[in-house]
Amino acid sequence: MEGKNPKYLRPRKKRYHFYFRLNPKDSVLFGGKKSFAKSTGAKYPEERDKAILQRDLLLAQLKMEIEARRQAKEGKVETLAFEHQKVINELQTKRMEAKTDEDRQGLTELLDKEYERVEDSAKQFVSPQGQELYTPVEGNFEIKDKKTNQFVEVAIGKTIPFVSYLKEYEEYRNKDLSEKETKQHIKIIKNFGKHIKTVDNLSEIEVQRFFNIKEDYGCKISTLRKYKTALNGYYKFLKKRKLLNILQDKSNPFAEHEFEKKSKWIGINRVAWLLEDLQLLLAEQTTQMKNAPHLRDWILLGMYTGSRLETLANLKRENIVIKQNIRCMYLPEEKQKDMHKMGERYVPITPKCEKIIDRLLAEGNDKYLLQVETNRADNKRSPAISQIFSRHKDNLGFPKEQRLNKNAHGKPTKVFHSTRYTINTHLALMKIPTDKREVLCGWSERERSLRMAETTYLMWEQSYPYNERLKDWKLLDDYYEFI
Repeated sequence: MEGKNPKYLRPRKKRYHFYFRLNPKDSVLFGGKKSFAKSTGAKYPEERDKAILQRDLLLAQLKMEIEARRQAKEGKVETLAFEHQKVINELQTKRMEAKTDEDRQGLTELLDKEYERVEDSAKQFVSPQGQELYTPVEGNFEIKDKKTNQFVEVAIGKTIPFVSYLKEYEEYRNKDLSEKETKQHIKIIKNFGKHIKTVDNLSEIEVQRFFNIKEDYGCKISTLRKYKTALNGYYKFLKKRKLLNILQDKSNPFAEHEFEKKSKWIGINRVAWLLEDLQLLLAEQTTQMKNAPHLRDWILLGMYTGSRLETLANLKRENIVIKQNIRCMYLPEEKQKDMHKMGERYVPITPKCEKIIDRLLAEGNDKYLLQVETNRADNKRSPAISQIFSRHKDNLGFPKEQRLNKNAHGKPTKVFHSTRYTINTHLALMKIPTDKREVLCGWSERERSLRMAETTYLMWEQSYPYNERLKDWKLLDDYYEFI
């Protein structure tokens, strides 16, 4: 937050002036000059925002100049191009987001000046004998010298090294990861940067090739997943913060990548409940349904949430809440497994579902919304209802769960949690976009990583309001016409 007098800005003759004092070591690089002062052209005090924008650009340019002179003294110029690239990228982003023609014109002029600075840097520190660089159009250079051409392409963002923003990413990661974890991520990203040197060469094929090479060298699946987590996080950081405009129209090549399980066991072959299956589950009076009539309510709420039995077992009366003026079921963090982490969700309550909720609230006095009798010493509720549901399902002729080895061909299995596949399939047929289905169902099909869904929810709180979610969720009322 800028104070009353922004840093490096001073009022003089009714204009904001940029002022920067050099330290003694850098002063030597400029022939003993102690400070820099330049007018921003912005009026004092009414054009404060314009002065800050000019200040940021002048400061970035001055720091680049200082860094360039330091590197020239040491015979190095490798990071100077990155610094130019960051300034150009920021100006391009601000120009795209500008709301008025005047702002766009002003940013275009600043961008042109920065291209001139790239040319000056190339002539002074890279180009042999300071050869002339022809710049006919914005950011287009004609250069014969290969080394100079590489410098300019990096500087203007035409060719961007994958590791350009590692320093910024390290600072960002240190906020929520330990120093050891951050160093591991940085090491992985640098390793990948040796395989894919520039962002413009990044593709799903190259990512697949990189992981294949690692696998051939004997990397375990768990290690490859750590690689994927680190690279996926870095890519999302670059794209979310708009640090690289070249990525804005690209899909994430790391998120789509999957690893084949090497275990002798594969998961249970679960499939969605069909509509007639759900009708059968609710209508048939098996021994379990007669002895535990509340089983019907468990199935109904499963059909409207797609949750596990463990989650519904912990659903309390206080979890019926109002979210953005929409009545919802708040489902706290669900059961976690090593490969399957689910997060909290707010599920909109549709008109049909509301009748069920109101009845359950009126009938019971327990703190939990759904009833179940349990004699367990640990008072866990889900195992009791799980046994009842499994026997009810088995008596109706549905296949039992089978853990299959890699050479087996078992029958597809339907479990209580298969309602989530039912919901997702129906919403897909109703042309609800994948991103929205991920939010509604609480997991990521597109990224296929099954990470904590709360991260996705935070991103969609504003862009997908709850009144729109309710409208899409009401499609289930039409689908479950037999309720």
